[in-house]
Amino acid sequence: MMQDIHRWSADTSMAAAAEFIDQDGSITLEDLSVLQHRTIRSEKKSHTEFKVSVTTNNGKLAFYARYSAFRDLYMELEEAELILDDMLSFPGKLIFGSVERFNLNPDFLHDRQRGLNQFVKALVGNRLKLYPQVVEFFIGPEGSSHESDEGPLVSYLTEVPSAVLIGPFGVGGMVQGTQESGWETVRHAFEVNFSKDLECGSQCVIYHGEKKVVDVHGCNAKQPQYTDDTMQCVFGCGQVIEAIVMAMLVDRGLLRYDDKVGKYWPEFSKHGKRFVTIAEVMRHEGGVPFFTDPKDLSDVKKDRKTCFAAVSKDRGLAESLVSNSGLYRETRPRYYHSVTRGVIIGALLKRVDPEGRTLGTFIQEEICVKLGIKVVCGIPEAQQGIYDIAAVQQVNKAYGLAFEVLPAFVGGGKKSVAAELRTRQSFGDGLSPPRIRIAAAFGEEDPKAPLQQNTATGREAELTSVNMHCNARSMAKITALLANGGEFEGIRLMAAETVTAALEKTRVDKEMSMELICGFTQGGFCNFDGLAGPFAHEDSAAFRGFFGWGGRGGSMLLFNPATNVSFAYAMTAMGPEEVGGERTCSLVAAANEALKAAEVSEKYTDI
Repeated sequence: MMQDIHRWSADTSMAAAAEFIDQDGSITLEDLSVLQHRTIRSEKKSHTEFKVSVTTNNGKLAFYARYSAFRDLYMELEEAELILDDMLSFPGKLIFGSVERFNLNPDFLHDRQRGLNQFVKALVGNRLKLYPQVVEFFIGPEGSSHESDEGPLVSYLTEVPSAVLIGPFGVGGMVQGTQESGWETVRHAFEVNFSKDLECGSQCVIYHGEKKVVDVHGCNAKQPQYTDDTMQCVFGCGQVIEAIVMAMLVDRGLLRYDDKVGKYWPEFSKHGKRFVTIAEVMRHEGGVPFFTDPKDLSDVKKDRKTCFAAVSKDRGLAESLVSNSGLYRETRPRYYHSVTRGVIIGALLKRVDPEGRTLGTFIQEEICVKLGIKVVCGIPEAQQGIYDIAAVQQVNKAYGLAFEVLPAFVGGGKKSVAAELRTRQSFGDGLSPPRIRIAAAFGEEDPKAPLQQNTATGREAELTSVNMHCNARSMAKITALLANGGEFEGIRLMAAETVTAALEKTRVDKEMSMELICGFTQGGFCNFDGLAGPFAHEDSAAFRGFFGWGGRGGSMLLFNPATNVSFAYAMTAMGPEEVGGERTCSLVAAANEALKAAEVSEKYTDI
């Protein structure tokens, strides 16, 4: 029976397979055979799975597809003799990482649905009356290694249909990537975000120890070119990386957290700032959340303002604005230094680094080159073409008004949107909320309009706190180093004692621009234990035990030294979140679930 199916599929499906695999004639199809197939039945639908071997002039490829068919198609599937014997295994690497190796036309990636439908339709001899829905498919080098120490590393693509009538971004999407056995819950949570139309392009990468246990990414029709290597602005996540730079300076004995900033940068000490310490700056208590008139700190009309383009042209402008500002600590000391913290760290670095490097240059030479990662900040316009950078996407204004703003007005919707509206309405007598003053300092009258990060001139600005571009793979790798005591894959950037010191002396306080109650260590990492406030998501308890920070719109960079876990999430769809949100809470909760299950399994194995 199986031999008949092999012969039938090779004779009938050669043309369809050729069109599916190669659209420009660079590959000669020599043989095709069905290796495995089966139907898994349930009460309402069945899943039909195929594994096909394809021999070409460039070697052998393995093809895997899983189709979903409704109950009334059972008999036709059986007549086509598509009953599988065994569960399919997943052979290793996606074609999307092997396009050049096999000379495959990249246009294939954007027409995969049509080609796959044609292929399977021919494979079953046109016996199906309706096209079944594609659930997943995979192509990769046949015989590639896919076994890990803890089981098979699953690598495949999932088409995620929309599960909502209307959402803020696109419709569904395609999710690709790998996860270790036991970490499937994270991939499922990632796919759910796409099913809710919350994503355009996004990535999630997790390390446990030095093992990468999750590496998934997805995109929809708005950004079909988005890949696992695509970079995007990660906003506040850049503050985690700048805190790592500060820890490296401490490790080298170039400064200490309890030193006064003015010890190394005398100009900073003006206008009441001479007692500000480096640790206070790292905790967002440096007194310069925006650029005030030192003679009238409360008058928003006297605040000094600039923009990314001006900072790009004049590298000393941001430092001058910081040093000439007064000490702003009205009500409480902690006001989010969304941009200025990176400016202060950069000014200190230039003055203590023997080579006088900027933050962007230091990150490239001392971190990226050594770890083999991509993190850029302050990209000259002439060099921007060499990077695959995706633009961040804003919520459609009509959707935002109907499904975010109006519900918040009547006491419903998301807490973060309601908090945003409340802060804008609660200040009178010519005062502006600190949150709005912070955003306006760099020309953003609307804090939810990150347009400067999408422009060539904006990307030139070396502002690490808000303008760092990278991908989740690079983000996760750099914090995996912190989760493992300062060393990763034999590369040590700082002593284990330095990592411990950077995470010490947590001070919990209320951050006034977001009304966020949280702890910050002397090294500038948020300690997420006890995170609370209107801008904190209802499920933020998932972050307990982690250190790190999040970026505006939803990106997140975390690490947990106790469990040796590093978590990174980057995306282009800008949600209303400031620190985490619906997407990251579900992903981190799923990671915690997988980790707990692994610990239980290990315990029973030991017994």
